[in-house]
Amino acid sequence: MLLYQDLLTGISSSLSSDLGPRVLYDLVDFGLIDREKIGVFNFDLLCFPSLDLHGDELLSDSFPYKEIENGILWEVEGKWVVKGAVDVDIGANPSAEGGEDEGVDDQAVKIVDIVDTFRLQEQPAFDKKQFVTWVKRYIKLLTPKLEGEKQDEFKKNIEGATKFLLSKLKDFQFFVGESMHDDGALVFAYYKDGATDPTFLYLAHGLKEIKC
Repeated sequence: MLLYQDLLTGISSSLSSDLGPRVLYDLVDFGLIDREKIGVFNFDLLCFPSLDLHGDELLSDSFPYKEIENGILWEVEGKWVVKGAVDVDIGANPSAEGGEDEGVDDQAVKIVDIVDTFRLQEQPAFDKKQFVTWVKRYIKLLTPKLEGEKQDEFKKNIEGATKFLLSKLKDFQFFVGESMHDDGALVFAYYKDGATDPTFLYLAHGLKEIKC
């Protein structure tokens, strides 16, 4: 059976912008090209670094997002991929139990595409008190950086978004950007009921849009 990784290997030697940004990022995920090579292509790819002082790149529009909670949160679907495997089955939820799955060779490394692409760094889980402390600090940091309607929208809807996040707190994995500063933006990941791949949540107003 010809696997997706085999197909990527076949096209990695003839790169072009016709492949599209998501395929190019998949080539990076599988270690078939260097991340820096993506920059030579002009397909108007947008990157979303954090708006805090650290400016870590947390997302790009090669990963489609859905606005929820009145646009305060972006919901992005991640996926587990396997590097270095010849023939694998990644249907199981690798986050559960932490055991080794059958069908993955000794050289295989399981990664979540979003975590790997943007070098997100997992942090210890927050309890409710820690999370509320972080939210208050982050709101205080972020609000002055927003202008006009964006600031009004953020002030109006952040309370509802915070309640939504609190309702899922026990299910979250917490990530920060590559610089590993815990006083800036957080990225939240969790598994929806029955899902084998994680869903990521971003505070949309904490991201700025730039051309990659």
